[in-house]
Amino acid sequence: MKLGLGTVRFGRDYGVGDRDRVPPPVVAEMLAHAAAHGVSVLDTAAEYGESEAVLGVALGESGGGDWRIVTKTPALCPEDGRSAARAAGRKLRDGLERSLARMRRSSVYGLLAHRPDDLRGPAGDDVFAAMRRCRDDGLVERIGVSVYSGDEADEFLGRFPFDLVQLPANVLDQREVGNGRLARLRRDGVEVHVRSVFLQGLLLLPIERIPPYFEPIRETLRGYREAATAAGLGAVEAAVQFAAARIEADCLIVGAGSVAEFAEIVAAFESPSVDFDYAPFAVSDTRFIDPGRWPAAA
Repeated sequence: MKLGLGTVRFGRDYGVGDRDRVPPPVVAEMLAHAAAHGVSVLDTAAEYGESEAVLGVALGESGGGDWRIVTKTPALCPEDGRSAARAAGRKLRDGLERSLARMRRSSVYGLLAHRPDDLRGPAGDDVFAAMRRCRDDGLVERIGVSVYSGDEADEFLGRFPFDLVQLPANVLDQREVGNGRLARLRRDGVEVHVRSVFLQGLLLLPIERIPPYFEPIRETLRGYREAATAAGLGAVEAAVQFAAARIEADCLIVGAGSVAEFAEIVAAFESPSVDFDYAPFAVSDTRFIDPGRWPAAA
């Protein structure tokens, strides 16, 4: 597994707690630190505020570099019907070209369908066809989908021959641990990227700052943090080690708010694994492990 840098906080505030947008000068420093440690994947999206534009400036000032940038489509299908499906294909190509212009690139490594619903219903075939044309025209190397579960990955990969899939996994969301799904995808030639290792910062918050929405799992979080501390693991190290040691993926996407935070993540990723049983802290209720279901104030 390799480490990749998520860039949502380059463009907007994001996550649980005080997770402010990263100032552009710090972005440049983080990219330099990433490059120095062999990190080559950058994960961004059209809907991440100013992230793509900030990346374009920072990469231009640094001379470009050999980055594998993965971006994602804007919302494509706000309505139903074949006319919306045809429009979705045009919107996808136009959206990618705008993303490339913002990032000052002629092509990127990957393009993911950001909203799974865009691939469902009558628009799905048109969206996939438009993505494939982008690949055939050399605008992207790999096409795929960002999903919220392994079941969704199977749903879309059973219908479309995608090259790349991104999905969540973390200490609370252990649905893909040991079930063989990710290993099978990789054997089938699908590149697997894992995100949400910190669950939008929830796994890093002090227990007393956990928002009221998560009260039903507060004791699970408390038990996890106490057990990790007893094992000699800090919050970042424990979360990173979980994914690095237990998830069969090609790339682990992580975000940070400063060079110091990112350096801590890199150090945790490069450190030897510590024996620790994560199984007792898995949460099955998707209200707490799927940020898409969280209230806006969470």
